[in-house]
Amino acid sequence: MLRVNRAGGAPGVKTKIHTHPGPEAFYVLTGKLGQRTPHGMTYAEAGTAMIGHGANTPMEVFSAGTTDLDELAIFVVDANQPFSSPASLD
Repeated sequence: MLRVNRAGGAPGVKTKIHTHPGPEAFYVLTGKLGQRTPHGMTYAEAGTAMIGHGANTPMEVFSAGTTDLDELAIFVVDANQPFSSPASLD
């Protein structure tokens, strides 16, 4: 199943650490997106895309800029599994 979410927030806002049952990608409309995973930190500026990681990768996504973040998150997930599951990053 293809799922597209529009999300964002003020500088510093972040998601809880979680996983998804499939890969994801991001397109940043405004602001700066950050993603922390076991692979490290990655960032995307307004007007750019970022490829996320594969299924079940623990992540935290956050507004990393000095202005509000507005982004599209695009997922390919298994409709028979929960969309998001709690996780931890050590």
